[in-house]
Amino acid sequence: MNKASAVAALLAAGEMRDLEKGKEIHDCVMKQKFDIDVATSIMSMYAKCGELEEAKKLFEELQERDLVAWSAIIAAFVQSGYPEEALSLFQDMQNNSVRPNSITLMSILPACGEVFHLRLGKSLHCYAVKANFDSHISTGTSLVSMYAKRGFMRPALIIFNRMPFKDVVTWNALINGYTHIGDPCYAIEIFHELELSDINPDPGTMVGLLSACVLLNDQGLGSSIHGKIMKYGIGSDSHVMNALLDMYAKCGNLSSAKILFYRADFPKGEVSWNIIIAGYLQNGNAKESISAFNHMRSENWQPNVLTASYLRRLALA
Repeated sequence: MNKASAVAALLAAGEMRDLEKGKEIHDCVMKQKFDIDVATSIMSMYAKCGELEEAKKLFEELQERDLVAWSAIIAAFVQSGYPEEALSLFQDMQNNSVRPNSITLMSILPACGEVFHLRLGKSLHCYAVKANFDSHISTGTSLVSMYAKRGFMRPALIIFNRMPFKDVVTWNALINGYTHIGDPCYAIEIFHELELSDINPDPGTMVGLLSACVLLNDQGLGSSIHGKIMKYGIGSDSHVMNALLDMYAKCGNLSSAKILFYRADFPKGEVSWNIIIAGYLQNGNAKESISAFNHMRSENWQPNVLTASYLRRLALA
C-alpha cells in the first residue's frame, strides 16, 4: 500500500460509511509511516462514519496540524450537525496562527448560519473579500447561504449578483432564502431567472419552489412545477416527491395527493406516510387519515413522534 492507495481507500470507506472496512485500512496504514495527508484521511473517514470523538482524538494526536487537517476536522463537525463545536475548533485554529483558505471558509460559514453567529460571519465575509475568495463559487455560495438562512436577503442578493460564476447550489440558496422568510413571489422570480441561464434546476430547487407554492396556496402553480420536475427527470428523488405530496395535500387537492402517493414508483418512507396522514386530517377526512395510518402499520412502518401527534389530534376530533 502506498500513500495514494491509502488515501483513496480511506475516502471510499468514508463515503460508504463502512466503519469496519475503514478500521481495517487504518490498521494497515499504522504499519507504515505515512505523512499528515494520510493521517487527515483517517480522521475524515472516522468523522464520516459518525465516530466524531475518535476523529477528534486522532486530530489532537497529530504532531503537525496543517490547514488541511484543521479544515477537515471543522468540516466534519459542521456536516455532522455540530456547528458550535466547529466554531470552537475554528477559534482554536486562529489561536494557532493558521489562516483559513477558501475551503475552510466554505466549511465554517454554514456553522455561522446555523448558530446565528452573524458577527463572525461578517468578519469572515470581509476576510474573503480581502483575500479575493469571494469570487470563488464555493465561498460565494456559502456566503449567500449564510445570509439567506437568517433572512438577510439584501446582502445575500448583493453577493449573488457580484459572483462571476454561479452553480445550481448558489441559486437554490437564494430561492430557499426567500421562501424561508415568507416571500414566495421572489423565490418564483429567481427560479424564472435560473431557467433563463444555462443551469438546470436540481431536487433542491424543486423542494424550495414547492414550499413557495404552499405559501401561496397555489395548486395550479404547484402542478406546473410538477410538470417541470418530470421534464428535468428528477421525479424519482424522495425529497422532491415528498415535497410534491405535501404541496397537493396542503393546497387541498387530496385526489392528486392520493394518486401520487399510491403510485407504484413513489418512494414511500416515514415522512411520506406522515404527510398523507396529516393531509387527510387537515382537510377534515378523519376516516381516511385513520385508514392511511392502518395501511402504514400493515406495510411494517413504525409510527414516530410526529405520527403520534397526528393520532392525538384524531382522538380529539
